[in-house]
Amino acid sequence: MADVIYKARESGTYTAVAVDTDNIYTDSLPTQGVVVTLPSYAISYVLLGIGVDGDCPTEIESTASFKLKARSGYLLPETISVTNVDFTYDNQTGDVSLASPTADIVVTAIGIQTARTVKLDISNNKRKKKYGFFL
Repeated sequence: MADVIYKARESGTYTAVAVDTDNIYTDSLPTQGVVVTLPSYAISYVLLGIGVDGDCPTEIESTASFKLKARSGYLLPETISVTNVDFTYDNQTGDVSLASPTADIVVTAIGIQTARTVKLDISNNKRKKKYGFFL
């Protein structure tokens, strides 16, 4: 049985090197060689006033990316929280990149609620002349 050494590439694929006492195989393993399987981790989301624009990845092996989008009445948050993975977040565009997961991932983003304008029409308030405004 051969030992296996593997190294992650930026693309997320792995290079496997099977080493036995007679031969060294690199990249293309012999038919009786070793198969390297990447672990897959779940991605879950806790979002308030925010959605995912386009495809929403639910699993990750090595890298994943997506874009957060503010819902009506909200702005993108300044920061987000992401567990068990290296990540980058651009609060201007909503772009999120994940890399090198170590366990299942939770992405938490809470949108900033914008001010709302409320218009009250009190023109038909019959009591306003005698008593002032009643709301």
